[in-house]
Amino acid sequence: MDLIQVLMDVLFPIFLIFGIGVLLGKTKNPDTRSIAHLSIYILLPSLVFTTFIDRDVLGSLAVIGVFVVGFTGILYIISLTACRLLNLEKTVESAFLLSVLFTNSGNYGVPLCTFAFGEEGTISALAYMMYGSIIMYTLAVYIASRGKSSFKESFLNVFKIPLIYAVVIASLISSLHVEVPSFVGKSVGLLGSAAIPVCMVLLGIQLCNTHMNKDFKSLLLVNILRLGLSPLIGVALTSLMGIEGVLRSILIVECSMPTAINSVLIAIEFDAEPGFVSSAVLTSTIASIGSLTVLLLFLT
Repeated sequence: MDLIQVLMDVLFPIFLIFGIGVLLGKTKNPDTRSIAHLSIYILLPSLVFTTFIDRDVLGSLAVIGVFVVGFTGILYIISLTACRLLNLEKTVESAFLLSVLFTNSGNYGVPLCTFAFGEEGTISALAYMMYGSIIMYTLAVYIASRGKSSFKESFLNVFKIPLIYAVVIASLISSLHVEVPSFVGKSVGLLGSAAIPVCMVLLGIQLCNTHMNKDFKSLLLVNILRLGLSPLIGVALTSLMGIEGVLRSILIVECSMPTAINSVLIAIEFDAEPGFVSSAVLTSTIASIGSLTVLLLFLT
């Protein structure tokens, strides 16, 4: 891809739909929680099911899982070291870690990988999102709560993620060669086709309600770690693991996405400086136009 292709075929379509979400949020102020529930519990599991139903993905799922855990562990050590050097307060440290460690792999990463890498991009990005969700419901909740919620309670939240069940059911049906009734397949397929655009509009709605925090020094460091260091770690880790081809590119892109919008929801829930995390989401999403353009030019 050249610069014009990256901008016109990948990033501009995505940000146009984000813009529609921002406009909808400004004019109608819809209930984002209801839309998020629709997306998380119905649309995304339907997309995962229809995407994985006819494919043997267990091998690639294992590789992606190892990568996500390894990447998060490395970045956690670096981010925690940065927090200690900056001598941040406990709540600010939690917000900093939430902003750096967890990426918007779903409603930004999935469409980006779809536009950039086609059907294979969708499959691998959905798998990455599933693992990211598992870590989000364990490590992120633990970081945000810091004594307000037990690790056991956080871990049990993993089993509330319907994406996992969609992958398991689809894999079983595929391996056992079970034929899905056509009316079920068509219904689930229609729901799945709505998942990506709804997620993108939802992100736009959420961004329009974001306000800037004035801790510019820490925000700058968050953006450097999230958008600058993360792809370097991704390149090193994929090389160490021997991952090549399109999967390598997808993993590097996904780990280089801006701060996850769900980090804000967790920060609000546990009062972990949600204003700071919101600012990280806003600034990293805007800055990602430049960082992801450069990254996609490098990878493609």
